[in-house]
Amino acid sequence: MRRNGSPCAFGPARPLWAAGDNREMPHNRLLPCATSRPYTGAKKGRPRNCAPGIPAKQETERVSQGKTGRGAVDILMYHAVTDGPPPLDDWCYMPAQLFEAHMATLRRMGLKVMPLSDAVMQLLDGTLEERVVAITFDDGYANNATTALPILERYGLPATIFLVSGILGTARSIWASRIIRALQESKRPEITFGGETWALDGAKARGRASSAIQNIVKSTAGAAPDTAAEAVEIACDTEVNPDFSGTDFAIMDAAMVKSAEAGGLIEFGAHTVSHPILSSLDDAALAAELGPSIEAVAALVERPSPVFAYPNGRLQDFDDRTIAILRAQGLSAAVATTEDRNRPGGDAFRLHRWGIGRNCSALRLAATLMGARSLPLVRRLAG
Repeated sequence: MRRNGSPCAFGPARPLWAAGDNREMPHNRLLPCATSRPYTGAKKGRPRNCAPGIPAKQETERVSQGKTGRGAVDILMYHAVTDGPPPLDDWCYMPAQLFEAHMATLRRMGLKVMPLSDAVMQLLDGTLEERVVAITFDDGYANNATTALPILERYGLPATIFLVSGILGTARSIWASRIIRALQESKRPEITFGGETWALDGAKARGRASSAIQNIVKSTAGAAPDTAAEAVEIACDTEVNPDFSGTDFAIMDAAMVKSAEAGGLIEFGAHTVSHPILSSLDDAALAAELGPSIEAVAALVERPSPVFAYPNGRLQDFDDRTIAILRAQGLSAAVATTEDRNRPGGDAFRLHRWGIGRNCSALRLAATLMGARSLPLVRRLAG
């Protein structure tokens, strides 16, 4: 999923402990509990997948009729984590220093962080008795393994990575990365696409053009975004579908996936074959994006997540056809990008996630997880 310009729940602001600010946030004064609680594994006997032999739809219906726990799940959605400056200041590319500040915040707030699969299954079957957090990454960028994973390991925090299977292990990247790189490298003073023209006089102008063009592609070419990305590359007079190896846009390969899973903190789930807008596809194309992606992940890892991630993830970006196929494939749940806390009784195939981008400071993350509705309130709580 990509959400350029997402406000990370509260809109753009840099009043205190903002992104790039190295000052320590007084985490211990935000909540009474400031203990570190690294993940120590699922409860004994709790399976990550559905009960053997029970289709996902039946399992979901069954658990919703059982007891209801008191817990809730906040799911965080990240994308790429970069060692250097993010490309064109794109929302999806978070500096490693800021990502580490986020992980430190989770630990200092004393929140329990669980693998998404465990948290969701316990929420669905009514055994979740506390509020927990789950960390997710969309698209499967190589820097999830090379940059984000070492940080997760330092804090003992588990995470789920959703893979775009069609580009896994190749030199290609998702269509949005192609657009960003074309605009970043173009020597032209302006670009025309979709009947609109954007100036390319500086990094900020190129960033604005990138965000606008990506949104145009989502709304008008969601069924064939790579074709649209090629048109942008041609308009920019840059290489078509270039080699992304060694860049911030690079995607994981099989060896990275296997190594990350073997470490015990990372699980993997499916995120389609090519990252289209699913609701824009006909039935045959929809089936071709979902089934093969789920099967590819299952063939690659030992413990595939029973949770799917919708590309882009707004409610209009998928439909009942999508959910029917996911259930038929044996999945138990799916995550969207509607921003809210997941509570008992919610829709297992429309789970909420908080979009966390590079404009989200550690303070704003804490505010999101505390349920605060305004930054002034969080400042008062912080003293």
